[in-house]
Amino acid sequence: MTRTPRSGRSASKTGLLVGQLTSRVPRGFTKADNNPRVVGVAKRMEHHDLLSGLVRLHVLHHAAEEPIYGQWMIDELARHGYRLSPGTLYPMLAKMERDGYLTCHAEREGRTSRKLYSITEKGRAGLAVARMRLRELVREAGQG
Repeated sequence: MTRTPRSGRSASKTGLLVGQLTSRVPRGFTKADNNPRVVGVAKRMEHHDLLSGLVRLHVLHHAAEEPIYGQWMIDELARHGYRLSPGTLYPMLAKMERDGYLTCHAEREGRTSRKLYSITEKGRAGLAVARMRLRELVREAGQG
């Protein structure tokens, strides 16, 4: 037996799938306020928007040294304190490829197939500009 939303409206009008329930959260609160597991995730994601640019620069830096693949990059970023899931990194790599910063080619080794990403000329130019701006920021922040 499938459930329909309580309002009697169709699933498409409410944005819910049939059988999906929602819980109301008091104004000014989030679901994370009452769930310790979600609070931990929220802490790890606290400055996500700010740090995502640094993750992209890490990707470009390593892709400039040699071709990279997703799982290696996830492990490398983890060494630097970034915890990314494949569901975060792979769309980021795909967008960087669409934007012209990376190229991608598949490499097959036995039954294993990997997408290897390399930096493009546009990626090298962007990385050079970013390094210059980072040096400027470090100089300025170091004076504070």
